[in-house]
Amino acid sequence: MSADAPTEELIAREAMWAHMRREAEEALRLDASLTPLMLGAILNRASLEEAVVHRIAARLGASAVDAATIADAFMQAVREDETIVAAFRAD
Repeated sequence: MSADAPTEELIAREAMWAHMRREAEEALRLDASLTPLMLGAILNRASLEEAVVHRIAARLGASAVDAATIADAFMQAVREDETIVAAFRAD
């Protein structure tokens, strides 16, 4: 197996994210009023970790520190510490 081959864990993570995206798309099909939430929380995000980070940042954002700054800091932490992503997925 090459070093670039996807691991079982990566395959499972991607399958879970794809499933979440399908559920969000189905929710939109059933109820268009969910569009802002589903787009902002899931469909406009590239990964589960990005979705979680942006959701937390949106909740924590305030006039002193905006949500984008918080999201940038969280994404840097996620990139530097794989255990954060593992914790997101376990939850």
